[in-house]
Amino acid sequence: MIASEGLTCSVLVSYGETIPGFDEYANSARDSYLFGHYADSKLPTLPESVSLPAIILFKQFDEGYAVFPADKVSSASSESLAAFVKENSVPLFDEISPENFGTYAGQGLPIAYLFADPEAASERDALVKELSPLAKENKGKMSFVHIDAIKFIEHGKSLNLAGDKWPAFVIQDLAEGTKYPLAESVSKANIEKFVKSFANGEIKPSIKSESIPTTNNAPVFHLVSDQWDEVLGDKEKDILVEFFAPWCGHCRMSALRPSWPSADHQNDWPQYGRLSVRNTKRTQTSSCTSTILPTHGISANNQCPDGCYPERHSPIGTIQSARIPYSQVQARRILRIHRLQWRPIFGELD
Repeated sequence: MIASEGLTCSVLVSYGETIPGFDEYANSARDSYLFGHYADSKLPTLPESVSLPAIILFKQFDEGYAVFPADKVSSASSESLAAFVKENSVPLFDEISPENFGTYAGQGLPIAYLFADPEAASERDALVKELSPLAKENKGKMSFVHIDAIKFIEHGKSLNLAGDKWPAFVIQDLAEGTKYPLAESVSKANIEKFVKSFANGEIKPSIKSESIPTTNNAPVFHLVSDQWDEVLGDKEKDILVEFFAPWCGHCRMSALRPSWPSADHQNDWPQYGRLSVRNTKRTQTSSCTSTILPTHGISANNQCPDGCYPERHSPIGTIQSARIPYSQVQARRILRIHRLQWRPIFGELD
């Protein structure tokens, strides 16, 4: 009899008549899993008293097994079996670490993190137990994990958690590059409500941003992430944005700050702006190709140190020669090429 106890890896077993899709999948995934076919007339006791033919995945965690849907066994294909095994190859609610992060990332599902202090293990375990039904309800839609909040505090901060209060809860969508930290206190009721709202698309992703300036009257507009959509959402005008690192003195002294405010404020020139990348975490950049023309490393003497040539985009697509710095003349020429008729707004942008 094949059982989950003592297994060193998952085992997928078919019972009864031969299933063509099973053999095909076994040949393609034999390096990752063990496969077996039980054809003896005296069958062992099977989980859940399934009817034949049957396919069962035996594993080391949770219930110890997963049964392939009975009504789909006869028509099972290599693709459907691969999806079944993938969905059931991670625990329902387990600890995540660098060793198994790749497995969760490979699921292609949002990851719901419960950050907890390891010294408060009893509180963590109680929360995991309370939330396990929610994890089971969202199986195949979202992966639930708990993580050492002290050891991986920087990861928590990268997900926009404050990093000073545990436990904490956050959902990370790796496919979209977005993060959704729970603002309320961690409780079963709050997390259930939060997960439901996330599933319904009712929560906006969290974006790190400086506070919106109370005044913005300087020659170059001071842009922060919370104003991104407001400022760059107008497709009727071209906007030139410089992204810079505040710790780079060359970047701070180049491009828009020293010379562009003194340019002729003609009515057909685009809006100017600067954005500091220190306190900004932009996660959705698709608008770059349609509404902005980011440029970097522009200086009066056309010099820029290595590492200051991020990718540039124009309203008509990506400019491939991203490592070629623009001179003042070249930059103004590009502005004129992409200009639209409108009155520019000048202000400070960091």
